Amino acid sequence: MKVAFTLTGDEFLEGQRVFNRQLASKLVRFNYRFATPVGVLLILDGVVFLFLAKVAIGLVLALWGAWMLANRTVLWPRRMRKEYTQYPDMQRSMEFGDGGVAIQTNHGKGELLWSRFTRSVETEKVFVLFAPPRTLYTVPKRVFSVTELQEFRQLVQRNVPAA
Repeated sequence: MKVAFTLTGDEFLEGQRVFNRQLASKLVRFNYRFATPVGVLLILDGVVFLFLAKVAIGLVLALWGAWMLANRTVLWPRRMRKEYTQYPDMQRSMEFGDGGVAIQTNHGKGELLWSRFTRSVETEKVFVLFAPPRTLYTVPKRVFSVTELQEFRQLVQRNVPAA
């Protein structure tokens, strides 16, 4: 089965989210999941210390919490969008078969055996195939017909462990 597509910004961002939530190292996954609640708690603790007249500690905690919150909710998505714009020619074709995946972009082509992929994730809009240490192949579902989508899902399930 062969498909050709250009990733949209939203599809690229979805692949990055999947990586950070499910495929990255434990430390990255922990930071991604808990940066927001920890940031909020640090801000609240900082405010409490400010009320207790411990200004230096309160400011440090509040600023640290604000940085964690901003990094996760504003700065990270902006970095990912910027990274996406650095690759304006994301046109690619991929051919999937029982032996593996053949990939072609404007920069070259290559083939990967299914054994190279260690995990896969299916979301509402994309499939993400992970080949360590940090190579993601994001395949949008929109490129498949209904029957091709089912065939592709089965092919991935047979050959790549789910995350």
